[in-house]
Amino acid sequence: AQKSVMLFAQREGYAETRLEIPSRGLEPLTQDLILQRGTRIAGVVRDEREQAIAGVEITIEPWPSAFNPPHLRTSEDGTFVLPPLGKGSYVLIAEHPRFLPLRHELALDANGESPTRHLTLVTGHHVGGIVRDEAGLALAGVTISGSVAGKYVERTAETDEQG
Repeated sequence: AQKSVMLFAQREGYAETRLEIPSRGLEPLTQDLILQRGTRIAGVVRDEREQAIAGVEITIEPWPSAFNPPHLRTSEDGTFVLPPLGKGSYVLIAEHPRFLPLRHELALDANGESPTRHLTLVTGHHVGGIVRDEAGLALAGVTISGSVAGKYVERTAETDEQG
């Protein structure tokens, strides 16, 4: 027997509401849901020279919805708008192949409109080389990752047959 039922409510302009209701056998479940207006987050992503960056993938962690996160990318002028978010702590992640990933912390305690977020992505650096074992032989299948300013870069690479 199912012990609970999870309800989700979503509407434009409101933060998603979810509620778990204990199951009562075959007895019908009745429950009021209260939707609260969410905070609208808009932003613009630029590079170090203040040039807009189109195609930056924008994600939020943790994604506060039962529904799949939207696939958000910045427009030609570098702007983006997130769906309304409820109160809480989030991390906005901006990723583009030509730049280092950016993690921007959001602490939302009020609903409504938030100031526009101005995010600056820094050009990534190419690092290359060969991974060898103690005998000097190239090693395939080695996972390589790195960190910048004490934070791990969310991309990895794997060595090929030439190491």
